[in-house]
Amino acid sequence: MKTLTKAEEQVMQALWSLDNGGMLKDIVEAMPSPKAHHNTVATLLKILVEKKFVGIKNPSRYNHYYPLVKMDEYSNMTLSGLAKGYFEGSYQNVVSFLVDKKKLSVDDLELGIETIKRRSEGLLKFAETYRNLNKITTLNLKKIFVRDIFENLLQLMQPTLEQKNIEIETILKDPDLSLDADTNLLEQVLINLVVNAIEAVKEKDQPRIVLSAFLNNNNRKPVIKVADNGSGMPAEILEKIFIPFFSTKKSGSGIGLSLCKQIMMLHKGNIQVQSIDGEGTAFLLQF
Repeated sequence: MKTLTKAEEQVMQALWSLDNGGMLKDIVEAMPSPKAHHNTVATLLKILVEKKFVGIKNPSRYNHYYPLVKMDEYSNMTLSGLAKGYFEGSYQNVVSFLVDKKKLSVDDLELGIETIKRRSEGLLKFAETYRNLNKITTLNLKKIFVRDIFENLLQLMQPTLEQKNIEIETILKDPDLSLDADTNLLEQVLINLVVNAIEAVKEKDQPRIVLSAFLNNNNRKPVIKVADNGSGMPAEILEKIFIPFFSTKKSGSGIGLSLCKQIMMLHKGNIQVQSIDGEGTAFLLQF
């Protein structure tokens, strides 16, 4: 089975969410707003047909597309491919590699497994949300402390930041600052923003990322800010970054920020960006 690009996976996610497949307009409708252009999705569907991931019923002017590969089959293939390609097909070897190469203690390993478990559950929720984004009317909202969100985020991202020699600072003047949010989805939004920040600062001599949270002076509602001293973005790029499939990265899918925006809208909030070309970028999550 061939692998898919991230953009192709997004189209498959939309197709999987339709019970009996659908026509081009149905697939576009199943994708989150703002909608990708019909021509973009049509091109991706043509590629997926060639890769034998998608079939066509009653080929005509209005093709009816349906998945030839089930979602769980593709997920299993992706995970199995990682183990087979690098660890002789054994998941036990994956764990052994982590222990031997990194000299991890039992406590470290347990912490790592717990982190992977929690983020795996979050990613499953994230994928399910993508598939049903336009149908969701309620979230798993609960009161959460921002300090806990920051702690979990740092625990997950710290190894990557240390490896790349990137300084990260958290600013939280009120340790009791809290908000009502879906924890898994909010964490995924922040992970996406930090990963983007890591990419943005990679050419800097002193790369730096700042996580902060505070109350908006006007409405006293929580704001979470992710800022970097990276390359920044010109005005013409800022206008497009939330459009599905638009990306400035060679290997980017262009779906991350559009999903972040949709998730914030589901929280009845919004996401804003401030950037100065050559100086840095800041994303603000307003609840």
